[in-house]
Amino acid sequence: MKIFHSVILVTLIYHIGKFTTIEKSWDHRHLISSLLNNKWTSAGQRPITLQTKPNKDHSMLILILLLAGDIELNPGPRTKQQSIYQCGLCEHPVTWNCEGVCCDDCNIWHHKSCIELCSTDYDLLQRSNVQWLCCKSAVNYTKPDIICGTESWLKGVKPGKNPTQGAIKSSEVFPENFAAYRNDQGTLGGGVFVLIHNDIIAVEKPELVTKCEIEWVKVQLKDQNELTIGSFYMPHRNMDDIKEVDKSLDQISNKNTNFILTGDFNSPDIDWNTMSINHNAQD
Repeated sequence: MKIFHSVILVTLIYHIGKFTTIEKSWDHRHLISSLLNNKWTSAGQRPITLQTKPNKDHSMLILILLLAGDIELNPGPRTKQQSIYQCGLCEHPVTWNCEGVCCDDCNIWHHKSCIELCSTDYDLLQRSNVQWLCCKSAVNYTKPDIICGTESWLKGVKPGKNPTQGAIKSSEVFPENFAAYRNDQGTLGGGVFVLIHNDIIAVEKPELVTKCEIEWVKVQLKDQNELTIGSFYMPHRNMDDIKEVDKSLDQISNKNTNFILTGDFNSPDIDWNTMSINHNAQD
């Protein structure tokens, strides 16, 4: 189609430059301007006046512009805003003044504070070739069957109860092919969840939940054995939650079943290498 336009335009330009006494009609001029700009409309516009005197320079210029194709606008200097990226969690800009980490898989930046990355690990990532993957990329890479999480910051879902009207749907947050079992805090922060792949038979156990942020799910294993998996979160040094989780564990122990408890106990004074508590512990 562009070749056809070029042939017609060359013919028209040739006639414009060749004949000096013939006045070009409006239809003739309109055809040329339409070839130059397909989006141009003559409705309510004053007709374009074309020169009838021979002018090789003008004719050659129009021909070159047509053959050049689209003319790119000058983008101008690069602004600082173009080098600012949104955080994958809070969606606020990760500027050069912020401490952030970029996922090596999806190339999405995250604030160091949003992913709760400690300074030791942050310095390690800066000085080494160690890869860092965000939660979404890590799930796609490892392909787990069960995922336990804390501090979901969701609302509207409690164990054994119907979701509230304003509840955040699990499909909006969690990956596909997983059944989500949640115990939302309902306020800013907190909340726990257990994700079970759809290929695994699972049942929520709300009767094991006590007055703390905990969620229990029983899964059926291949050898017909059952495994109860829990996710627990304790706000910083909230000793009442420790008592509540003890009550929950006592109920499971009475059932004589296998269980795994995961979560965040917020107990920095425990030395996990020696399984002991430091002498200067605050708790």
